[in-house]
This record gives sequence, structure tokens and C-alpha cells, in this order.
Amino acid sequence: RIIQNKLHALKVFCPVCFVITDRSYLAEHLARYCPIPCKLCQTKVLPSQMKAHEDICPQKVVKCRAADINCSWTGKRKDIEKHSKQCVYVGLSPILSGLKQKVEQQQKKIEEQEKKLEE
Repeated sequence: RIIQNKLHALKVFCPVCFVITDRSYLAEHLARYCPIPCKLCQTKVLPSQMKAHEDICPQKVVKCRAADINCSWTGKRKDIEKHSKQCVYVGLSPILSGLKQKVEQQQKKIEEQEKKLEE
């Protein structure tokens, strides 16, 4: 028990950030407080903030903003602005969205009329 206590109190270097800490605290330090590199862009981020970073990481592969109207482009988030300026679908998106909304409204009216006919 004495040896175990001595081992837990042993001072060690964090292999990532080189902070000196108790050996017994190292695992918690690594999991909660030690910045780790993003697998995509190598930016150092706290583990608790990695999910938020992934949502803005410039190296993450994303779809075009007009993917819902058949643009098949995928690329790094950092390149999406350049793509959007050249993408025909992005330019058509407002028009097609308006048409899609009108079609949905018409479909709803048709369904209402069909229900009335069934009665």
C-alpha cells in the first residue's frame, strides 16, 4: 500500500504538453485538460471542445450547400466558398427552393381535395 501511494504521487511529464503532474492524475489530465491535435488540421484543441471544432474545421470534408438540389461536389470546408462562387446549383438554389415550396403547397391542396372527394 505504501509503494502504491508512492507510485500515485510520483511526478511525471505529460507526453503531449509536458506539464508535470502526479502519475495518478495523468489519465484525467490527458482526457480533460491536455490539448490534442485535430486529426484533420492538427490544430490543438481540448478534448471537451473537439466536437465543436469539427463543426468548423477547415479540413473537414463537406457537401455543397446545394447538395439538396443535386450538386455532387464534396470538398474541404476551406474550399466551399470558392466552389459556391462557381456552382450553378448554388445560383439556382433560391429559385428552385421557391418552386419546391409552391409544389409542396399544391400537393397539400391536392391531398385536401382528394379527402373531400372520398367523403
